[in-house]
Amino acid sequence: MGNSDSKLVFKEGIFKLSQSRAIPSDDVYWTGVCKSEDLLFTINDVRRTRDNSLANLETLLTVIISRLVSLRHLPAFPDPDLAPAKEALNCVRVLTRVLPFVYEAENLDSWEDKTFWQRRRKHSKSKPQGTPEVLFDGSNSNDVEGKEVEVLDETVEYTRPLGEELIDTLIDLLFYVGFTLPPVERSKNNVT
Repeated sequence: MGNSDSKLVFKEGIFKLSQSRAIPSDDVYWTGVCKSEDLLFTINDVRRTRDNSLANLETLLTVIISRLVSLRHLPAFPDPDLAPAKEALNCVRVLTRVLPFVYEAENLDSWEDKTFWQRRRKHSKSKPQGTPEVLFDGSNSNDVEGKEVEVLDETVEYTRPLGEELIDTLIDLLFYVGFTLPPVERSKNNVT
């Protein structure tokens, strides 16, 4: 009963994906996409999302690729509890279901170029220039010589294109011990 309920909730989420209202990238909806064991995206679902809500399709691809990249870079990968290989496989399954339909539509050439091959903006927090750095002096960290100073300021950094990160990650995973290659047995004697 619980498994069919979760499938129904996920399928309702797929319909939500194809609606014209954009789902924010920090919405809880996106956390379940990589963890679902059944790939419930049908051909019609993908095409409907592509045609009705390109912003949600872009967010889906960004979330899936970002999760795959982050799993790959975890030191514990492919640990079943900390960084499950099953989740990485689910990300790859979603990508193989969705990406062909991106390239099917000829009118998406400029969108594909912007989404996959342009450098992305990454917002980060940093200290404003000219702010003295005090590691610890026992006083209020925002109070410098009696003046209240805003410590964090939003700046813009640029990261690698999404397509480049995807290709690098997939190539890494092709040769990853414990994921696509069998684990290496350690012997007591390291000399072979």
